[in-house]
Amino acid sequence: MNPFSLSIAELESRARSIRRRIIVLNAESPAGGHTGADLSQVELLTALYFRILNCSPQLKDSDERDIYIQSKGHAVGGYYCVLAEAGFIPVEWLSTYQHADSHLPGHPVKHKTPGIEPEHWSAGAWPAGGGGDRAGRETQQQQTPGVCGDRRR
Repeated sequence: MNPFSLSIAELESRARSIRRRIIVLNAESPAGGHTGADLSQVELLTALYFRILNCSPQLKDSDERDIYIQSKGHAVGGYYCVLAEAGFIPVEWLSTYQHADSHLPGHPVKHKTPGIEPEHWSAGAWPAGGGGDRAGRETQQQQTPGVCGDRRR
């Protein structure tokens, strides 16, 4: 059960807030960012984190939580903004995105950023990897959605 369970109107409002954060995040980052990639996943991540997935900072160590896999590693800025909105990371951390020694590097790193599950997988590899992450769990009722992208042309 999702701890937020926002209505459609509330999801739309939350998505607008996240998009604003993404614009500021990338504008202020010393390394820039991938604004288009970050914005392209806002609606999906907002729906997942605020209506569908059974995940929250309080469930971070529970085997019962759902896990999201961000295989689209270059779009991590948008993911960080969603994690901040959901309370996994302090909003203040967003101003440190891609700074030296930041908790928010340019690609997701599990042990550096709360809320990040496995580090991003190679493009298209998350279905197998995500299933493997779940194999050792007693219950298999959890969801493991993911987003993958490939920057190659």
